Parts: sequence; C-alpha cells; structure tokens
Amino acid sequence: KTVQFAVSRTGGTATSADLTVPTTTFSIPPGATTATFNVTIIDDTLDEDDETAVLSLGGLVNATAGAQATHTITITDNDDPPQVRFDPTTPDRSATEANLTFTYRVILSAPSTKQITVPVTLGGSADNKDYDIGTGDIPVVFQPGQTAKDIRVIVKDDNAKESDETITLQLGTPTNATNAGDNQLRTHTI
Repeated sequence: KTVQFAVSRTGGTATSADLTVPTTTFSIPPGATTATFNVTIIDDTLDEDDETAVLSLGGLVNATAGAQATHTITITDNDDPPQVRFDPTTPDRSATEANLTFTYRVILSAPSTKQITVPVTLGGSADNKDYDIGTGDIPVVFQPGQTAKDIRVIVKDDNAKESDETITLQLGTPTNATNAGDNQLRTHTI
C-alpha cells in the first residue's frame, strides 16, 4: 500500500521568516521505504541567536509513527554583530554657555534581535555644575530592532566668569555589538 504523510513545524524558536516547510502530502509507493522533502532556510541579515525548528510527522495513512516522529533543525546564525558609532552627521559642537540641550546620536550599522548596551565614559574639564546628561541616556541601550539612540547633553548657564570647558563622550565596549573603527568620541565645548 502507498504510505502518505505530512510534515509540520510544531516547536522551536524559528519563525516562518527563518524557514519554510512544505505543506504538501508526501507519498511512499509500495515497496519503497523512504521519501525525501526539502526545508528551505531563509538567509537574513540580522545578528541573532541560533534558532531551532521542530518538525513532526502527521497525517499518516497506512502507517503509524515510529520512534522518531520528530526532528529538530538548528539554524546557525551567520551574521556579524552590528557596529556602533556616533552618527557621523552629528559632529563635535561648540556653543556659548546657555541653558540648552544638545543631542549626540549613537547608531548601529544594522538592526539586531539582541539587546545591545553601550557604556559611555564622560570626561573633559567641565563638571556637574556645568551640565547634566539626559535621564536614562547612559549607558546607551538599543532594544531589538532599534538602530539609533540619543545622548542629551544639557548645558547649564552658571553665570560664572570662567574659561571654556569641555565635555567628552567616549563609547565603551558594547555587549552584543562591536565598536566601529571611527566616530567613537565626541567633544562638546562650552
């Protein structure tokens, strides 16, 4: 007798954006013992964890499920982590002391499915009477899918006669990303 079966995805972390499973019914003719089908893995450009897909046999006609009615496929990620840098269109700035907010944008070269955290080291000759950093801006945290975040430098007008002062923002080593080869430091001159 002809044996018929179907295959479906019944578990794992992969989604339909990661692979396609045939939706047809397969047949094994009398006298044969095997049938072959193809699962298509979809190559994306996202840095992500390895993913799995559990395939199960079902819709059996003229047969019963054996000891191995499921199979797990592991999809190994082949994408490099994104690179982090200050946006090249947001250069160093110099502005007269005033109660103003300046924004320095930090960008990723590509989206990721992972949360990315970038520490930032503050330096320069200015101190906390001269400026604040926007609440929650440091460390810079990219949620999955985000590619741009802002650091707000809030300059205070302290009415003191003093020399020009600087604030430096230095990107540190990120988690789940890498530092780009450029635009890792910004200097704000008050």
